[in-house]
Amino acid sequence: MPIFYALIVREKKTVLCEFTDYAGNFQQITRQLFPHIEKNKKKSFQTNEYFFHCIDDEGISLMCMADEETQRNVAYAFLMDLKKAFYNKFSLLDIQNARSYELEFSDEIKKKMEFFNEKGIGFDTKSEEVLRDLQSVKDVMVQNMEKLLERDFKIDVALAKARDINQYSLTYKKRARRYNAFQKRRMIWITLIGIVVLAIIILAIVLIACGGFKCGG
Repeated sequence: MPIFYALIVREKKTVLCEFTDYAGNFQQITRQLFPHIEKNKKKSFQTNEYFFHCIDDEGISLMCMADEETQRNVAYAFLMDLKKAFYNKFSLLDIQNARSYELEFSDEIKKKMEFFNEKGIGFDTKSEEVLRDLQSVKDVMVQNMEKLLERDFKIDVALAKARDINQYSLTYKKRARRYNAFQKRRMIWITLIGIVVLAIIILAIVLIACGGFKCGG
């Protein structure tokens, strides 16, 4: 009864980090749920035998996919513990400025996932904050994904070979590097255009103040 997949998203679009030991179409399906994340709320989505659980903290969303045998309080305890570790490692400035897949946190996701898959709720559930959060899990709304996304689909999950996982990781890192390079080139062009426009404006002001091209006279 495992948690298969987890990721952290900023503002419903920028995937900061993710991890899975499995292969399938669930990564793509997860992204279709981004628009349905609600700010500062816990939410669960169900399709067939799988659940997608989510918590949001001011636009920073942590999501995981688990099978129907995984208790919801275990999945949410995993997400809450993951959130605590994430905020302990990265500052708010780091999180807000990071580009896609720029934050190195996959190893921590893997470690937490393995721990909760093996032992369930294993951190200090006696604290008032954790008890309160876990108590609220039973009130979390569960939405049917077929109705929500207005189509039927089947989620494929298979244990991936190590080389497939490495290839998957490399593919996304390459995409992230290409995207970051594009953003840098874009900023350079914007800066150059801004300098040219500013120079033209300054020249125009000088010419107007001097009465045209007769400044020397």
